[in-house]
Amino acid sequence: MTAIEIPGRVYDRIHRRMRRLPPGLVEHCQRVEQIARALCENHEQDADAVGLTALAHDATKHFSGVENLLRMEEYDLPPVTELERSYPKLLHGMVGAELLKREDGLSHPQLYDAVYWHTTGNPAGGDAIGHIVCLADKLDPVKRKRYPWQPELQELAEHDLSAAMIMFLTRNITRLLDKGVPVHPAAIEARNTLLLASESTAGV
Repeated sequence: MTAIEIPGRVYDRIHRRMRRLPPGLVEHCQRVEQIARALCENHEQDADAVGLTALAHDATKHFSGVENLLRMEEYDLPPVTELERSYPKLLHGMVGAELLKREDGLSHPQLYDAVYWHTTGNPAGGDAIGHIVCLADKLDPVKRKRYPWQPELQELAEHDLSAAMIMFLTRNITRLLDKGVPVHPAAIEARNTLLLASESTAGV
């Protein structure tokens, strides 16, 4: 395991920020941190760094859609698509990653990407840290009604993060299609990338 060095002031700033969030969101983020820390033990990742990132993953979830759109422009992030303009809550991971980097100093590339892509999955496939943060968010027991297959996802996540991500993305995309709502292209691309990597590995 490679330790990720995070200055103490960054921990302090993020913890202060998260304590100021709405109570329900604070509780969600704390649960996600604990789930992420447990997954780190299974997959030999830095529990302190990943736990802090999981705690901070929804730092801007309480922002209004208008504020998300304004921050995307202010931070010079990629142009907003029509889908994102219609569903601006999809932007909270992107906005949150940039805010945490600019204001709190959470600048490590893997931790930045983990927050940035936790909603959709990383189109480039992602890494163990990103998988842990994304899956921990979805494994919050409060989300059991949305994701009734949580127990199966939890078991898979404990042993194979990539397979768990493929399972989550496949079932969630199906859920969204069944509801008749749009699917973010990043989620489809993330699934495709992970599937192709899995098939390539299986062929070795």
